[in-house]
Amino acid sequence: MTTWENVRYLRDKWLAKTDFHFLSDNSGSDELKEHRQFLRDVPQNYDTPDEALIALADNQILQSVPE
Repeated sequence: MTTWENVRYLRDKWLAKTDFHFLSDNSGSDELKEHRQFLRDVPQNYDTPDEALIALADNQILQSVPE
């Protein structure tokens, strides 16, 4: 069973992996900015954790974030 805590864990993990793009001497691409905003909005945009997890899994840029 997926919980909001699981979704937030994944979201925070993906956000952390892209944080370095936004250090003071580096600015991320517009595409990356949009995807990070998508991640931050996940809890507000989906009614259930399962819906949110599916949306995260379908997000193409997240699939390319290195481990």
